[in-house]
Formats: sequence, structure tokens, C-alpha cells
Amino acid sequence: MNIQRFWKKFAVAFMALVLLLPCLAIPAFAYNPIDTSRETSLTVHFGEGSTDFSGVEFRIYRVADVSESGEFTLAGDFVDYPISLENLDNAGWRALAQTLAGYVARDHLGPYKTAKTDENGRAFFDHLPTGLYLVMGDSYEKGRTTYTPDPFALCLPNPDGETGEWIYDVEASCKYDSEYDPPHGGGGDDDPSSGGGGGTPVTVTRRVQKIWDDSGHTENRPQEVVVQLLKDGVVSSTVTLSASNNWSYTWSGLDANSNWQIVERDVANGYTVLVEREGDLFRVTNTYQEDVPVTPPSTGESEAPPSAESIEPAPEPEPEPEEKLPQTGMLWWPVPVLACGGISLFFAGWARRRRQEDSDV
Repeated sequence: MNIQRFWKKFAVAFMALVLLLPCLAIPAFAYNPIDTSRETSLTVHFGEGSTDFSGVEFRIYRVADVSESGEFTLAGDFVDYPISLENLDNAGWRALAQTLAGYVARDHLGPYKTAKTDENGRAFFDHLPTGLYLVMGDSYEKGRTTYTPDPFALCLPNPDGETGEWIYDVEASCKYDSEYDPPHGGGGDDDPSSGGGGGTPVTVTRRVQKIWDDSGHTENRPQEVVVQLLKDGVVSSTVTLSASNNWSYTWSGLDANSNWQIVERDVANGYTVLVEREGDLFRVTNTYQEDVPVTPPSTGESEAPPSAESIEPAPEPEPEPEEKLPQTGMLWWPVPVLACGGISLFFAGWARRRRQEDSDV
């Protein structure tokens, strides 16, 4: 074998290895279908460190069906809401949970199931069909600290990050927001730090900002939008945003002990909505997407008490396992097939070339 033939064979083998790498790198769930006929279960843990919070009610809402390939379709009470489940990153999934929690509170949507945490701080839900779920829970008070679970969305089953297998019995530890109520100051009723009596009541500020994601379709953008400020699930204020107020508004002097949320009342045709909270700021993003149903349900102006209570989560810097959701609209099974097919073609061409070279010798 001469040097030229050796390097030709080396180049062919190297190219075959390069084509083989995608088959080795793609996790199993990329082409392993979901068994949509199989029941799932969910265990939610709520606690701080080694302390478990017992007797806390959690509620789950079935938001969407999931296909064998991991694509979502809105279902049940959520089928007509102006939201999209396409191409969401971790921040997008958190915003989706906040958006859905606002609709649940405003429109008094009933949960799919409820459960209370046991002495180990675990709420258990079983006999669940596959799908996308929203999880919400009540607050828990310990001493002067109040712990409020952040709503989150997750798919059942959920993919294992290491093996890529679908997990049908899922365990998730919820994040939470904690608020400490310091002891009253010694200044009497006129001391603002007292937070009670005749002193100045503790208040907070909430801001809303409209974001448009509609490049190339700005002619479809409405001249104004209406947002609702919810106080413990009931509409407290309605504000119109437009270019005249820079698509933003600020509420001051709000009760610090109440749960404040933002919901866009009527979403324009062709747009979907996501609400993301960062501190006291709510960013309401409208994204233009053609062929998306956008007729919202009732605007929820009723004064009836809400069926569920939630508090908006602050953005987290790193994703948690319970938020690892499959990206919708992605079919991975053809990739290994095409890669392996390419390998076969390379080896066939190499064998043919070798026979030709041997016949010339």
C-alpha cells in the first residue's frame, strides 16, 4: 500500500467518523416517542433546606396535550387563550407560567387536581394523562417569614437530562419567594416602620411595560392595549398603554401584603402574549404569529373571589430540572437516519473506488 492510498483511506474513515458523531450525541428522547396512553404522576416538594412545609395546598392545571414527538396543543380551559407554546427557552417557560397564573386568577379557572403537602412537604398527584401542566400553590408562614411558591410549568412525562429517557413519575422541588416581616419599631403609631396601628402602611410599587416582537408586521400593531392589575386575583385597576405614555405605567401606594399580577385584557389579532416579572416590573410581550387563535375568554371583571392564588416569580439565573421542557415543533428522529444513510453512501463509494484501484494494479 503506497502513501497516497493510505491517506485516501484515512480521509474517508475520518469523514465517516464525523458523520457518525451526530448519532452518538443525540439523546435518546430525541427520537424515542412519548407513550401518550400511559399515566403519569407528579410529586411536588415544598420546603426550605431541611425544613419541610406541611399542610400546603397545591393545584395543577392541564394546559395542553403533548404528542408522541413532544409537540404541544392547547387543551381544556386554555384552548382559546392567546398564548404560544412554540420555541420557548427557560425564561420563556417561566414567563408562560406567570402568564397562565394570571389568567387562572382572573378568570377563576378550576384546577385539574388538588393535593396538600404531607409531613415531608410533598404533595402527590397520580393518574395524570400526559400533557403540559401548570403548578401553583398556597403560601406558608413560618415565624415572621412568608414563603410563596412560584408557579411553574412542566411536561409529563419529563426528559431525564442524563439518559434522555422519558420519566413518567416526576418529582419536582418548587422555587419560592420569601418575605420577612421585621418586628414593629418602637416609634409608636407614628413610626412608619411599625407597619400597623396609626403608622404609615407598608406599600409597594408595580410597573408595566409593553414590548412588541413584531418586526416586519408593525402595520398590524394596535394603537393601544389595555392591561389589568389584579389584587389577589380580582381586577383592581385597568390602564390603557400607547405611544403617548411610552407603552408603560406605574402604580404606587399598593398594599404590600397583597398579591399583584398583570394581565393583558384583549390581545390583538395575530398576536400572542407573555408576561414576565422582574422585581416590581412586569414586561408584557406581544409576539406576532399568523394562524394563531387569539380570541380571549371573558375579561374577568367579576368581583367574585378567585379560585386560585399565586404570586409572580422573580427570574432565576439558572434553570431547574422541573422546567426542562421539550421544545415544540422539533422532530429529531430523521437526524440519525440521515446521518447513518450518509455513512453508508460514503462506505459504498469507498469500496467501489478501492475495487477500481485494485483492478488497475
